[in-house]
Amino acid sequence: MEQTGAAPPSRVPPLRALMGTGTAAASEPGTEPLVSVLIATRNPDPQLLELALAGVRAQTYPRWEVVLVDDGSDVPVTVPLDPRVTVLRVPEGRGVSAARNLAAYTSRGEVLAFLDDDDMWEPTKLERQVAALADEDVVLADTVCDIVDQDGALRGPGYPDWWRDRYELLQGCGIITSSVCVPRWAFFLAGGFDAALAVAEDWDLFLRLSELGRIARVEPVLTHYRVVGDPGRRYRDTAAVAFAMLEKQRVRARAQRDDAAIAAIAQGHARLRRLFAEQAFSMARTTLPEDWAGAAAHLARSIRLSPWPVLKDAAHFRPLRSSLRQTRRAKQASRAGTEGLG
Repeated sequence: MEQTGAAPPSRVPPLRALMGTGTAAASEPGTEPLVSVLIATRNPDPQLLELALAGVRAQTYPRWEVVLVDDGSDVPVTVPLDPRVTVLRVPEGRGVSAARNLAAYTSRGEVLAFLDDDDMWEPTKLERQVAALADEDVVLADTVCDIVDQDGALRGPGYPDWWRDRYELLQGCGIITSSVCVPRWAFFLAGGFDAALAVAEDWDLFLRLSELGRIARVEPVLTHYRVVGDPGRRYRDTAAVAFAMLEKQRVRARAQRDDAAIAAIAQGHARLRRLFAEQAFSMARTTLPEDWAGAAAHLARSIRLSPWPVLKDAAHFRPLRSSLRQTRRAKQASRAGTEGLG
């Protein structure tokens, strides 16, 4: 089953002849397109990487290759010999965006599929997505996802919204990179990943792709997105990039007098402020009692971004505020005692 988002307001015609089809010739008429599975990795967990590769090998779709870029791992990545798997090593490490771009440039496929080194696919994923991409108006096919932990146990569902078109994507990114397949021509016409971005690089690309054609979501759950630890720990870096991206989009939308985009950006800005406020509040709770100053800084950022987490979780806010005060007093008393002994 497949859901398809709305067409963009102005579609750029596909320039397949200009973008090429990789270093190999295009598939012969009547044959299935080659899918290049692109993996960028750095110091991966060997067992999780092998699980990711096993999911590729188990695909019911027969025509695929893997291009794995080892982006400066401390110990070079090795995988079992397979003529369909190419490993490229970048000793100095250039970041995930540059590594994915290198994999794309090196690949031969007419369809590019992205896979993180710890995520997993169901066997029919590529088969269903290649079918969705048979519609030439579709420039991105993702799948329904779920979220799993380190051991593969279910943590919850993926994102049901913020994927159908540019206006939804301006409110947030509900697309998981490991679920995505794109036509080769669309990836290069959109400009690939921005190598200057270390976070939100996928959202940035998906926004550009959404201007070239439609987005299709394939059902049922075909991608398992692994989340290890607390993804909110990098909320400051992610927030800085996300708000800068939205501001750039806002300036552009105003220049184009695109009222729908301006409204979507405003909704996205408000939603992200609340999201990052919740992550900051969570970090304040987990930082105590080891670092009261850090916890206070997280709490202050949370309140500046949005009062929502404090209002929603007042039962935890009061003990957190009390704990901050007690920890600060204890630190001050300890410091005063040390100085007295001196």
